[in-house]
Amino acid sequence: MPDILQSKPPHSSPASAILLMHCADQQGIVASVTEFLHQNGGNIVDLEQHVDRAAGVFFMRVEWDLSGFGVPREKIGEFFKILVADKFLMEWKLSFSDEPQRMAVYVSKLTHCLYDILSRTSSGEWQVEIPLIISNHQAIQPIAEPF
Repeated sequence: MPDILQSKPPHSSPASAILLMHCADQQGIVASVTEFLHQNGGNIVDLEQHVDRAAGVFFMRVEWDLSGFGVPREKIGEFFKILVADKFLMEWKLSFSDEPQRMAVYVSKLTHCLYDILSRTSSGEWQVEIPLIISNHQAIQPIAEPF
């Protein structure tokens, strides 16, 4: 499995959309989501779903290729909400593979890992934004400030 933080070089593959969702478990959720994607020309590249039986909660992550998708990128969330999410009272989040993720870094005394993360981000190897570095040691501040 690829490192989740490792980014794809720009334009190495088509942009994709990722939907994370959860709601009360009920029949037809997977069918409704995949039908929405199919009807709009979406090619699913990854789909994972799970039911927490004790809590009765359904979880799903689906990613699809945006090339050839029939709904404009800026309207996908609106269409998904109306056509699928509202029907199942879903909580959901839409993101896109070509938009950098934001992450916080938590670090203790040892700085070598922090240097590694910051250098990978600065060089563009990881396409992430780090707006926050948290440490329980003041010695990290001079390292964090320039970034």
